[in-house]
Amino acid sequence: MNLTTIDWVVLMAAVVVGSAVQGSLGFGLNVVVAPVAAVVDPALVPAPLLVLATVHVAAMAWSERRSLVIGPVAWVLLGRLPGVAVAVLVLATVTKDTIEVLFGVMLLAVTGLSMYRRGFSRRRSLMVGAGFVSGVTGTAVAVGGPPIALALADSERARAEITSVVVIGTSMSLLAVTASGQLGSDDLGVAAVLLPALAAGFVLSRPLVGRLDRHATRAGIHLVAACAATVVLVRGLF
Repeated sequence: MNLTTIDWVVLMAAVVVGSAVQGSLGFGLNVVVAPVAAVVDPALVPAPLLVLATVHVAAMAWSERRSLVIGPVAWVLLGRLPGVAVAVLVLATVTKDTIEVLFGVMLLAVTGLSMYRRGFSRRRSLMVGAGFVSGVTGTAVAVGGPPIALALADSERARAEITSVVVIGTSMSLLAVTASGQLGSDDLGVAAVLLPALAAGFVLSRPLVGRLDRHATRAGIHLVAACAATVVLVRGLF
């Protein structure tokens, strides 16, 4: 990857913002970073971003280990496991553009339905479905947080539950990408250079933790999910 100084500055700015968003809501790092990275160099998606996401959620899980919950994890991961496997196969046969268009349309529809009907997202069958979609898109295009966040948006402990699921799910996607030979030394090098920006965003998010009530968190989840759907859909189309 031959990145210019401007490319690095743009990437670092995106990582700082994305890291701060994820630190506040429990997801959102690659919602911000993936579209920017795809414009700078398509080779940056998904491997280096999955490395960054794994480091970030691991830091979140450690700093908030006393508040993590297990409740919804099993249901979401029940869908995430086959989703990751499907993504590895899909990457070899279907273009990322097609995946992004389908994901964008689906996510916009689910976001609208979740905003309209409270409690809709807490059904176990839909949590399994969210886990499956997250496994596919998180592995294929490095944006797997929104489906999980929407599935848990109505919880009183949404942020803790999202973090609990994402830390495991992101690690699974990274392992799958590594096992399929899509993670190389260049990817690790890019991730290493961007780590300071990741840390800066994480630190900036700390003052917001605990200050966002349930309603503000729910609104933030829907806003970021809608933005993610729009950006990914446009990216896939054009």
